[in-house]
Amino acid sequence: MTEKQQVCVYTYWVTEVWEGSNMVSRSSELMSVSCSSGGGTSGGGGTGDPIATPIKVELKPDSLKKKFPCAAQILESLESYPQLSDFLAPFIKIGADSVKANLSWFDDPKLDWNSVGSTTYGETRSDPKQRVGSEIYLNSNMLKNSSPALISTVMVHEMIHAYFNNITTMQGYDVVADDSKPILERLSEYAKVSASLNGRDHLTILASYVGTIAEVVGLSDGNKKSKEVYFKLAIGSLNNDGKTPSNTFASTYKDLLDKINKDNKFSITIDNASQMISLNRSVPKSERAKCLL
Repeated sequence: MTEKQQVCVYTYWVTEVWEGSNMVSRSSELMSVSCSSGGGTSGGGGTGDPIATPIKVELKPDSLKKKFPCAAQILESLESYPQLSDFLAPFIKIGADSVKANLSWFDDPKLDWNSVGSTTYGETRSDPKQRVGSEIYLNSNMLKNSSPALISTVMVHEMIHAYFNNITTMQGYDVVADDSKPILERLSEYAKVSASLNGRDHLTILASYVGTIAEVVGLSDGNKKSKEVYFKLAIGSLNNDGKTPSNTFASTYKDLLDKINKDNKFSITIDNASQMISLNRSVPKSERAKCLL
């Protein structure tokens, strides 16, 4: 009988700089480690169960702590709910500890804030300083004027965009955790009926994650509103497939919304979900987060 041994595969990110046919420099950085326990007896056996090392995500409030301390408090309170950490776990398990899926948060006074026309409550951008990670910008006007429930909803919404970006980026490097495979399959499915990555993400959220968003936002808000209201807030900004939507986006969206209504005995429409966003967009001072006054 042979002794079990652990076999590990190390994946490195290699960067080479060339001038013509000459390589000027070469550097490598550990990206992931995948290990398995060796198989049973001599003459047979398998590779055993893979041992995955999850990424530790770090949320960096950055400018929020300085300019909008209450928004940073809302973000930190969201992190405390196991419903959110359990929900985000599959997005995080995409490599080794040396790969940090950081989320850096900022306010942005330049995002659209129009009484008539488009309003951008939040925006997720790739972090130019790291392969895995995102910079999330929240509309400064929203932080000043909106309800805590809407702010929380936008925060979780943008987190999901960020993690979708992360797992699809790492998929390109062939680093895919088992937990994230179903998510990648859903993204691939809804990409076929969307004209934009935004639309793909929104259909995926509508199909699988709206209930969790509503639950977490409700907890952070002390469940002051009804369950249906938190669902409306989560759904209200999802009917967006870019400037030129695909022909199949609207019908797919309707089918998914009909299922949510049937499963929960709701009467949510595109219009009343959008109206709920508008109602929470600018609220009286007494209804805003106190430290933003």
